[in-house]
Amino acid sequence: MRIFITSDLHIDQRDRNEITRLASWLENLAKKDDYLILAGDYANSLLGISECIKQFDRFPGQKAAIAGNHDLWAAKGEWLAQERLDFLQQLFTERGFHPLEKSPLFIGDLAVVGAMGWYDYSFRDETLGIPLSFYQNKWHPELNVGWNDRTYCHWSGKSDLEITSKQLDILKNHLDSVANAKKILVVTHHLTQKRLLFHPRWLISKKWRFLNAFLGSQQFGDLFEQYPAIKNVVSGHVHTSKTFHSKTCRYDTIGTTYTKFEIIELSEQGVIRHQL
Repeated sequence: MRIFITSDLHIDQRDRNEITRLASWLENLAKKDDYLILAGDYANSLLGISECIKQFDRFPGQKAAIAGNHDLWAAKGEWLAQERLDFLQQLFTERGFHPLEKSPLFIGDLAVVGAMGWYDYSFRDETLGIPLSFYQNKWHPELNVGWNDRTYCHWSGKSDLEITSKQLDILKNHLDSVANAKKILVVTHHLTQKRLLFHPRWLISKKWRFLNAFLGSQQFGDLFEQYPAIKNVVSGHVHTSKTFHSKTCRYDTIGTTYTKFEIIELSEQGVIRHQL
């Protein structure tokens, strides 16, 4: 039994035939007892999201999915982000994917827990002295740069800290519900460890050191360290391959970019990275 995990397919920003090629590669490699988990950012539109996950209809094993921030984007007045997130759980189910945000998935002695995640500026670089209000507005007026969630993700007045807290509650409730599992795999879209950011930090431009604050939250990693049964945490969002080992757990990011795919394979033999 193997678990294949990939993320950030962005079907609306690449040739759709490339997604078909990825799906065919997985279909030919996988067997009926294998699993596929998609970790978010399929497209900016509902039609694109549906088209993207439909590409994996022929995967021979079971499938699961979570949403990414791009999957919640909408023009103002069309969708609230929470409404879109709730709708996606239905869409995943209709297309044969277990919606991890609703409930864990059990694979023998392994429990798979997942949720989108979010950010609370705990990844910010304190040495830059950037005012907190810049992060709250997702806009740095002096650098003339911002994070697009500020325009396209509408949380109906809820702050990023509140969204992060809700995602933490979802993950904690799921983790408590699988407390008897021998091993736990966690899949998120946003990053869960500050150590997964590029280091040394001084090599990163001030622009990207500002924007890195929107990649995730250290609170997720701190939560996971309280559960010794968690052996692997896999995240997307950052578009680079990175690994960090804590005392009890391995954290990996998926290095899918707009020109190549990366698939992480988990099995009894360990972790393998495939690049297409």
